[in-house]
Amino acid sequence: RVQRLLGVVRGREKRWEGKSTEEIFTTFYDEHLWRCDESVSGKGSTVDGTEALRDALPGLFEELGARSILDAPCGDMNWIQAVDWDLDSYIGGDIVATLIDRLSCEHSDGKTSFVQLDITRDPLPAADVFFCRDCFIHLTNDQVLDALRNAARSECRYLMTNTFPSIGVNERSHTGGLRRLDLRKPPFNLGAPIQLIEDRVDRPGFKYMGVWSRDQLQRLLV
Repeated sequence: RVQRLLGVVRGREKRWEGKSTEEIFTTFYDEHLWRCDESVSGKGSTVDGTEALRDALPGLFEELGARSILDAPCGDMNWIQAVDWDLDSYIGGDIVATLIDRLSCEHSDGKTSFVQLDITRDPLPAADVFFCRDCFIHLTNDQVLDALRNAARSECRYLMTNTFPSIGVNERSHTGGLRRLDLRKPPFNLGAPIQLIEDRVDRPGFKYMGVWSRDQLQRLLV
């Protein structure tokens, strides 16, 4: 079974050779490679599977004094639309142009807007919180570092993203791959997050959303 899984991983890695980040994730979207009936963003984006996170976010944003969010990548917004909060501004960002066009037509209003962007290199719109869920696990370590430095240069006050404290070593991966990361450890070395909430209640102590301040991120720019 392990050899079979390794074969699948190696085959997918070979498929992405020579492809840009935008091309890779557009293919995931166009070909529905996340394989979830409820959300094109995958099984991690179901409403039921995010119940604990949805319950925690309004109180966390209130504690941070946050009234605006940059949600990137926003995917299809399947679960985040069910969060019971009242924000001044929601900006959804994603690298997939056709998805952003669709969301803009369906959801744009006075408080909600969308922008196509690559979080590793494009200027990030200003927001209180840069919310980046289930993204870094699909990027290379260098791309994650680029995204963290990009966030450090932005006007976003906080970064909220996944971290896996049980991981011993941050392994290398390819764009479009999958592996878990502990952002406290090399090569990221962000230190302890100022807030930590569980993101997988079915596996306690496994997957979290951590919050880091812009000051913590700016250490990466030195």
